[in-house]
Amino acid sequence: MHTDKQVYQLFKYCPEKAFELAGIQARGPYHLESVAVKALERTTDGLLRSESPDEPLTLMEVQFQRDASIYNRLVLTMAQIQQEHDFRSVRGIIFFATRPLDPQTQPWAETIRVVYLDEVLREREARMPQDPIVAVFKPVLEDDAKTLESEAAKHYRCIQTSGLAERQIDALSEVFVSWLLERFQNKNAQDLAMILDLPSIKDTRAGREIYEEGIGRGREVGREEGREVGREEGHDEGLEEAVITVLESRIGGALETELVTAIKALPLAELRVLLRESLTMTSSAEAAARVRALGGKK
Repeated sequence: MHTDKQVYQLFKYCPEKAFELAGIQARGPYHLESVAVKALERTTDGLLRSESPDEPLTLMEVQFQRDASIYNRLVLTMAQIQQEHDFRSVRGIIFFATRPLDPQTQPWAETIRVVYLDEVLREREARMPQDPIVAVFKPVLEDDAKTLESEAAKHYRCIQTSGLAERQIDALSEVFVSWLLERFQNKNAQDLAMILDLPSIKDTRAGREIYEEGIGRGREVGREEGREVGREEGHDEGLEEAVITVLESRIGGALETELVTAIKALPLAELRVLLRESLTMTSSAEAAARVRALGGKK
């Protein structure tokens, strides 16, 4: 599953939760930034900066896969960030999904704050069963798919009724649904809506984003093509682009050239059908089979 982007999004809107999970008393408010580290020619997405110049800069990393170089990379980044910020105090946090992912590289493991998310969240849930941070991580840390499916609506409601600021609730809900969509890739839109006790998965922001990204790009391409070759032909091209965009978002990569060609050969009515169905597709093989079926219609 994709995790880093969602975790950074979570802490962007709820930076104080990063410190809570790490057991750090921080005087805020803090803001999560993405900064370029010039000397290392790399960008870090996890710089937590306080509005108070007396508070240290905090660099964080998120690891849901084993990486033997994680400590060395973070320490090098910390040193360079400190040098680029007039030697302001710097600290580091690594969020590991589980303890076995931690290479425990010495001596850096003694200087970096380490958080094992499964353990911290399990302890946090015992103290605060309705905690929205516990709820949002359930799609990635709950091992049993049946348990997750039966309790997903409860976790989603927990986020929605958490009492957090509206923008924080929206961010947590988006992350939760995004992870849920990845976890249950074999489910269609109706199934997922039933799991969350919603009329439609497109009632959630994450579900809409995948769909609307394709629609938006399709409309733009349609307008551009329409100026050159006429409105109807431009609309066809726009739908083709929309279908391709949605499928690539769902599959997680570029479509095969043969599949793109087959999509572009579909009539307008079949393109509309494919666009609606593409939101729940999980593989290029599934998409190719459906395109072949639609292409056989007369």
